[in-house]
Amino acid sequence: MAVMTASPSAVALGNKMYCFFQGGNDSGELWYAVSNGQYWENKQQVPGTTLSAGPSAVVFDNKIYCFHQGSGDNGELWYNVFDGSLWEGDKQVPGTSLLAGPSAVVFNNKIYCFHQGSRDSGSLWYNVLDGDHWEGEQEVPDTTLSAGPSAVVFGNNLYCFHQGAGDSGQLWYNILSAEGWEGDQQVSGTSLSDQPSAINVIDDILYCFYQGSRKSGQLWYNFWWRNEWRGDRQVPQSSMSDGPSVISFQNNMY
Repeated sequence: MAVMTASPSAVALGNKMYCFFQGGNDSGELWYAVSNGQYWENKQQVPGTTLSAGPSAVVFDNKIYCFHQGSGDNGELWYNVFDGSLWEGDKQVPGTSLLAGPSAVVFNNKIYCFHQGSRDSGSLWYNVLDGDHWEGEQEVPDTTLSAGPSAVVFGNNLYCFHQGAGDSGQLWYNILSAEGWEGDQQVSGTSLSDQPSAINVIDDILYCFYQGSRKSGQLWYNFWWRNEWRGDRQVPQSSMSDGPSVISFQNNMY
């Protein structure tokens, strides 16, 4: 059994699913487990890598990039790169400070890494990796949050979901289009705890999963279809702590 702290992060590379997580009891160790969709292999530790809070993994150029806050809640953003066989070693993202877990996504052939600003600022920031070059920190205007965000590409736009400021329990999102940021919008009738997890499984349907309000331990989701949110729905026989991580793998959603 894999024991963990905080939220996990799952991605698919080739014909395998990788689930990354911090070890139990706030160990500061980064671990991952691998599945072919039928069984899980024994967990493995990422060498030379320490973290606090939950990680965020993304696949880019046939490699896994795993982002995380540095150890001891130091507010530094780090990442390690895995080619399916070897880890390249932990690297720090320059000039970037954060609180809680980040969220990375590939958009327009670049990696966008979102995070809450340092010292519980409630502001939403991101940095962009273009090849080997980080473009520098940018703040998302007029957007406030608590806990970590969740970014996903839907259509030709980037959506960034988050809980509202001050642990409000409200679900909000902002959209980055060719014209810039459209402004924060609330998903009405939806309440949550912790960090959400959004996924685009089918071209015209966008799902967002989250723990229910007040740390209920229940897994809920809402989905956008035909230009409207369809309302909160509970996932049966599912219990949890912290935020979820959702992935599409072999035509199933995990």
